[in-house]
Amino acid sequence: MDVFISYRRSGGIELARIIWTELKNMEYYSFFDLDSIREGEFPVVIQRNILHSDNFVILLTPGALDRCINEKDWVRQELKIALEYGKNIIPIVCHDFQFPQEIPDDIEKIRTIQAVLYNGLNFSEMLSKIIERLKDENGYSLRVMKKRNLSNTFYEEHMSKEEKDRIKADYLSCREIEDDIFSRLLKGKQDVVLFNPAIYEIDSYMAKYNRKEIGSVYGLLNHKDEVEDAMARYAARGEQKNAFYVGNMEHDCFEDEMDRILSEHEIRSFDFVDLTLILRDLAEPADKLIQVVDRVSSGGVIYIRELDHSMSLAYPDDRGLFKKMMSLIKRDIYSGDYNAGRKVYFWMKNADLKNIRFEGRQLSSVGLKRRERRTLFQALFSYVEREYRVMHEKEPTAETRRALEWLEENYKAMETQFASEDFFFSSGFMEFYGFVE
Repeated sequence: MDVFISYRRSGGIELARIIWTELKNMEYYSFFDLDSIREGEFPVVIQRNILHSDNFVILLTPGALDRCINEKDWVRQELKIALEYGKNIIPIVCHDFQFPQEIPDDIEKIRTIQAVLYNGLNFSEMLSKIIERLKDENGYSLRVMKKRNLSNTFYEEHMSKEEKDRIKADYLSCREIEDDIFSRLLKGKQDVVLFNPAIYEIDSYMAKYNRKEIGSVYGLLNHKDEVEDAMARYAARGEQKNAFYVGNMEHDCFEDEMDRILSEHEIRSFDFVDLTLILRDLAEPADKLIQVVDRVSSGGVIYIRELDHSMSLAYPDDRGLFKKMMSLIKRDIYSGDYNAGRKVYFWMKNADLKNIRFEGRQLSSVGLKRRERRTLFQALFSYVEREYRVMHEKEPTAETRRALEWLEENYKAMETQFASEDFFFSSGFMEFYGFVE
């Protein structure tokens, strides 16, 4: 989530509502609590939304902090959490606001944080200053990064043949590791109901799910013709009975899309959920994971494979080509969360999964044949040029032009170096699984 809005109901709710509405219209993901009472026990949902937000906007209307002397005061608790977890705090000082003489030590720092002034007449100016100060989780300007409302270009358009080939390369590169994990997780089971909320390339995924333990596969694809093709070829495969639907984890109606599958097929819950390279592309991965977990049976499995690009290693890299490539990926607005892998454990704990395991088996170039090395290279890097080309077409800049020129000049040399037995590369793939209690 981008922004959590904290306010004192008396004097602050209307301004909070207007700011929330404006940010929403600009496609920022914001939260403010509409509870009319805002007293009593502090709700878990509010704490969760603060933890999941990168920015914390607090409205300092007249008297907003006067009741913070009370340890259970909601505004105090909200601000305390934001300070403790290092959120990017943006105070909005309204006309006639004054700090009380005494402020509890746990929120005293609010006095020293640079504020945005609002006198009741300069709303547009105030909103612009808020947006200028918004940061993403890595500390970069959210104003610059905001185009990442859908992280993959094929969420908006049909997946190209090149992108399908990359997904196949990813499957082939990780097949041995995932086959072993799936075999252990499915051992002794039968008629398993498997769900995948983002099937990018149907053939690779159905090859992965071609196991006697799996009784049915239910999945979401992005486009109607993809669903029709999947149903025509895979609705019935041996004893498996499968079904596919148009859907997307980014949709506001994602929970309805899951519930439709459960209802139409008279299923109480899913037994196994495959989240391979999915969460990194979501605006709110932690929240979406909770929505999925809520529909998994007791003892059911959540499997997550993600990338953490900063964990990748390349040697030798005397010309700095791979270092440069990683910096381009970091700036690619369609490539998803650069450091998603390291966050998976937190997301799983937050979803209350039990017995979480990290495989710790890094996929590397060691022991691979030349053809396998080229396949791994394509899986890791072939999308970068295409996505920079889309970025440049939508908003041409000197940076995207230089990136495309660099990729055209150096991509083949990198592929040749990667295929050599004298070159070592360790990917940032990370595999986790956990169980629903």
